[in-house]
Amino acid sequence: MFFRRKTKPNSTSARRSEDSQCNHAALAPRWESAADMGNAAKVTSYECATCHARFSRDEGEHLIELHAARTRESLGGPRSR
Repeated sequence: MFFRRKTKPNSTSARRSEDSQCNHAALAPRWESAADMGNAAKVTSYECATCHARFSRDEGEHLIELHAARTRESLGGPRSR
C-alpha cells in the first residue's frame, strides 16, 4: 500500500509555508568569487541554512541584526519562573 502526500515537498505552497515558519536565524554569507571569501565587505548575498531562502546583502544584514537584537533582548530580559 502506498501513501501519498497532499502536496509535493518541493511545491510552491509547501515552500511558502516553510518560509513563513522560518525565522532565518542561520544565514550563511555568499560571495561572487572564491578570492572574496572571508571578506565581509564583499558579501553579495545570504542564504538561510534552514529554508534555503536567498536574501540580498542589505536584507541579510538586516535579518542578522534583528536576530541579534532578539537574542540580546531574551538574554537580558526578565526571567520567567
